[in-house]
Amino acid sequence: MHPQRNLIESAMQVAMNETLGSDLGQVMEFGKNPENKIKELHRYATNHADLHSQRIEPIHKNLIKKHENGVYDTEKAHTAFVYAAKDAAERYHTQFGLSSGNALSLDDKNTIHGVASKMRDEFEDGIESGRIRPFRM
Repeated sequence: MHPQRNLIESAMQVAMNETLGSDLGQVMEFGKNPENKIKELHRYATNHADLHSQRIEPIHKNLIKKHENGVYDTEKAHTAFVYAAKDAAERYHTQFGLSSGNALSLDDKNTIHGVASKMRDEFEDGIESGRIRPFRM
């Protein structure tokens, strides 16, 4: 891992601890509201440096090409973001190791698909508004 990424992740962890409190196990219990799980996992996925560079950026690049070629399919885009959401859930679970009944479950399909839908919607909004543009290499 790059030293700069370690520094960024350390800063993110400090910010999360300050925002959420020092006892992450108690603070990150989501209760019965599935929207809270979706928001938390989405926030984690979009702010995780490695996940962003290893999963989300390649998905964006691929979908931008498909959009430019006129073969973009919203359902296939959703499927691509499901893989990113599953990876985010695994990393979240590994990082925080929560095992209580209210915590994020790795097999919670509604949460995974909710996060994937949110990622896809943000991508499509970004394409329409021009915030997401083709990557030039």
